[in-house]
Amino acid sequence: MNFKNLIISSIFLFLPALCVAQNTQEATAYMNEVSQRTFELEDETWDYLKAVTRGKKARKIEDKREELIRAIRSAQIYTSKKRAFYGNTAFRDALVNFLDLRYTVLKEDYDKILDMEEIAEQSYDAMEAYILAKERASEKLDSAFKELLVAQNTFAKTYDITMNDDRSKQQERIEKAGATLKYYNDIYLIFFKVYKQEAYVLVAIEEGDISGIEQNKSSLKTLAEAGIEELKEMQSYKGDATLKAEAIDVLEFFKAESENEFSGLSDYFLKKEEFEKMKNRIDNASKRERTQEMIDQYNNAVNEFNAANQEFNKAMESSYNGRVKVLTDWDKKVEHFITNHSK
Repeated sequence: MNFKNLIISSIFLFLPALCVAQNTQEATAYMNEVSQRTFELEDETWDYLKAVTRGKKARKIEDKREELIRAIRSAQIYTSKKRAFYGNTAFRDALVNFLDLRYTVLKEDYDKILDMEEIAEQSYDAMEAYILAKERASEKLDSAFKELLVAQNTFAKTYDITMNDDRSKQQERIEKAGATLKYYNDIYLIFFKVYKQEAYVLVAIEEGDISGIEQNKSSLKTLAEAGIEELKEMQSYKGDATLKAEAIDVLEFFKAESENEFSGLSDYFLKKEEFEKMKNRIDNASKRERTQEMIDQYNNAVNEFNAANQEFNKAMESSYNGRVKVLTDWDKKVEHFITNHSK
């Protein structure tokens, strides 16, 4: 073999490797170009979903959802117009399908969720349905994102692209956030059932409904005790028991409230009723009809009602201050817990 033939042979020897390298480089550029807008929206979408779950009313951040919907539709149109990669449309189509599902969830599913949000706090069943709807929407998005990553990895493998770990880290963040919110929701429903029951007691107090007070006060204690036991049986979240412990503290407050602050409420309303009856009797009696016995009974009713009213006001103040403290502590703990475990 002469030197000229050796050079030609060497060129043909390195040509396949050169073609593969060029093809890989071109495929990498194509993959990044066609998917950039889709992946940029991923973190924004999950930030919105976390905000909704962390107690921010979806209605209050409706502008953010509408902005995301417009951005997703724009990304979908942009991506669908991208050329195939030498006839291979699989990854581009996977991106378009993913964006289509994302648009549907944020537009249609969250339209329904917004309607459910309006009545969620009216009852435990309504809140449970509302939270379940949000979880299902998040699960759809999470599942779709995993399928998209499979399509991306298949494209990368086909063209010998070495993937960096940015996407896997992004998926890991999303999965961590989803698992954290699921754990929070499980605890929140236990919390909300008792929280809502306390609200029923407060409504009965406002209405002066003695029967309603007694019935709802008893249910409050029962539900608080059951909730405490249920929480104690729950596992900590990755060794972190702070959220569970905080929820137990809130339920312990509700239980103590039913036994203390709410214990003498019926007596107060009975004394109020007796006072109003005696006052009405005095007011409607002429001077000649007002006997000393009637006056003594009225004065006694006044004294008893005044004493009961002082106790009632003390109880309501104690109830209010205690409620503000435990709910403020609860909100802070939720914020810290979700932030800490969603990083």
